[in-house]
Amino acid sequence: MPLLGRIVNNSLPDYVIFFGLAVVLAVVAVLLQGRKRAQQLNALGSKAAAYPAKLPFGVDVLYKLVRHMLQDTFFDFTRELLDNAGRTVELNVPGGRLLFTDNVDNIKAIQFTQFGDFGKGERTHRIWKNILGDSVFSTDGPLWVKNKDELRPHLAKSRSNDLEITEKHTQRLFDHFRQAKPLEVYDVIDRHQLDIVTDIFYGESTNSLVDNEQPFRDAMDTMLRLASVRTILGPLASLFPDWIFARKAYRELNAYMNTRVDRTLALPREDLLKKEQKMNLMETLAVKQPDRKYIKDQLIAVLLASKDPVAITISWLIYELSRRRDVFEKIEREIQETIGFKNHPDGETLKNLPTLKNAVKETLRLYHPLGLNIREAKADTCLPTGGGTDGQQPIGVLKGEQVAYAVMSSQRREAVMGFADVDTWDPSRWESWTPTSSQYLPFNIGPRICLGRVFGHLQMEYTVARMVQEFERIEWCGYAGAAPDDEPMRIKIELNTKFDKPIMCKFTQRSTV
Repeated sequence: MPLLGRIVNNSLPDYVIFFGLAVVLAVVAVLLQGRKRAQQLNALGSKAAAYPAKLPFGVDVLYKLVRHMLQDTFFDFTRELLDNAGRTVELNVPGGRLLFTDNVDNIKAIQFTQFGDFGKGERTHRIWKNILGDSVFSTDGPLWVKNKDELRPHLAKSRSNDLEITEKHTQRLFDHFRQAKPLEVYDVIDRHQLDIVTDIFYGESTNSLVDNEQPFRDAMDTMLRLASVRTILGPLASLFPDWIFARKAYRELNAYMNTRVDRTLALPREDLLKKEQKMNLMETLAVKQPDRKYIKDQLIAVLLASKDPVAITISWLIYELSRRRDVFEKIEREIQETIGFKNHPDGETLKNLPTLKNAVKETLRLYHPLGLNIREAKADTCLPTGGGTDGQQPIGVLKGEQVAYAVMSSQRREAVMGFADVDTWDPSRWESWTPTSSQYLPFNIGPRICLGRVFGHLQMEYTVARMVQEFERIEWCGYAGAAPDDEPMRIKIELNTKFDKPIMCKFTQRSTV
């Protein structure tokens, strides 16, 4: 008997009938919802070019994104994707629609002209909450404004003893360089910056350049790596909670921060107030809002904002200087003529080193330190361009949908930069090239512009200048067997952009110092 007849004659079990009806209703609901979404999107603007999915719900697309993330080819994959599809592409993945763009007009809209339409969103907050908590990097609205205003006085300017503290840890860094054997550059530079940032803002350095064990740093790296993958997974991230899949790192991170915050909170408030302008950030937060979670959230945010971009940029810069002896020697001559090799630089004398400044700017262009940038639409809105058959029409974005934007990719586009050798590191181009704020975004633009950009620039320039003063040669030593030495270095995308292979260099101390 046909199925319909069996249903009519009630010869099928009730549960089979109910299950079948439920499936039919679910399919109808999905189709109706899809139709409604299509109508809403059409009312807002055109559609972007879509990346083809072969499996239902874009499961294969999500798999590709995660695979490229884990294989450190995510940047190459998305760059090729945008080259082929146009500067904005639509990805349909489990959990909804994801837009990916490196169009400068869309990036400007997200960061500045339509800032109120896009935020971090609740999904990002949930994924990163065990690292960033309710800090400036994971919140929106009044709470974000409060966090930003709280941190601005500490990050937007340098303190009188910043360079004194930096020099103390730079001497420990040079102890590693003086071993006259190949060493992994990013490892020691990252530890160097970790020690400086914790010393300045926490009042107590991690001293990771001295100690062999680095549980806090290792825990942070593990948590960041997992959170980056969970970000790509979107709604499926809840299936891979970090407190289970990175249990040891989760405990170590919290133990380290809780111990130091509790120690500060235990100090008499009157004693802290006596220090007035000499209070570090942790002490200031303890006086204003003596709450462990609040203080911990802000301190980790400051650590990530101050340490990672600086350490990454310095490491890329050393990598390029080790292969560009001509640029190294030009910086060397400028230092010799303006500061000398024995006088330590300061904020004023660093201004007289144009080649060093250009080298930093070119490194920030080619190796933009911010990796995974995702915003969520706060309401139904649109991106200004990238839709339609000509790729020039506005693109509708529904409330809750996410847009990922790639600043590094845009800064490597000939059409944006105005020169052909976009993948070549060439500081000399800055002698005659002045980019617009849409072309060059080292610290973002708009209300979420990086609060620590002044501190960051000073750290980059001071560390590299001191390195050139102390060492007359940097020799690139390949990848230490991790890969063939003629293989190009790939970009590893996490919260920040890193290196897929070790940067191995040897430093030769200057004989006149």
